Amino acid sequence: MFSLQLLIFYLKNENYQSTYSINEAIEKTPDFVKINDDCKEFFRDHQDFKLNILISIYEYIELLCYPQIVDNVNEDYKKEIDKEQIEKINEYFTNDNEKLVKKMLLATTVRRFISRFLSGKRGENEIKEDEKLLYFIQAKEEFWAKEIFNDPKFENEFEQMVDSFDVKVNQAIIFYNVLGGDKELLGDKKEFEEKEERGEEGGEEGGEERGEGNQNQNIIPKKKKKQKKFY
Repeated sequence: MFSLQLLIFYLKNENYQSTYSINEAIEKTPDFVKINDDCKEFFRDHQDFKLNILISIYEYIELLCYPQIVDNVNEDYKKEIDKEQIEKINEYFTNDNEKLVKKMLLATTVRRFISRFLSGKRGENEIKEDEKLLYFIQAKEEFWAKEIFNDPKFENEFEQMVDSFDVKVNQAIIFYNVLGGDKELLGDKKEFEEKEERGEEGGEEGGEERGEGNQNQNIIPKKKKKQKKFY
């Protein structure tokens, strides 16, 4: 995943068209941008992937790799949330459908925060563990769709959340779990993995059929094929 981060950061300063092949962009990337072999092989195998879906691919793999990401988070950022705060969180989201920032959407942004700011050595000095988590989540525009971030309700709802419950940065992982996570976004990928675990026949064929019409589904490795590592 770090390779994808480097690639995205490098390409921000390049002038490629959005329909340019990711594989060709990688081939033209200088050696000082360290893209690992698995990442290169993945995009050689998917030469039809264009730059306009690179962020979507990154976000999908980021979700897919979340268990490994959590393993690389310092234990200082895995503090529990007391029962009273959990009750306040659940109470706030009682009428979830009426809110702009719904429970799963907030879980997604919390997970992105964990992945991009707390995993590995990045979390050691940059962010104080006793700061209010919601302040960081609200401020990161790149975590949100523009129509959400620019909506007048956005700031109002965060003010309501800050008033309703208190979660620190060092409780981010537990907070994600309390919110219920966002693994539902994996969709057919999750079903595909469950079939493999049960040993059901036809898993590969079914995975291919479900992938039709969804660019992200092309990321799904076929049955018994070694999964690429991007981190």
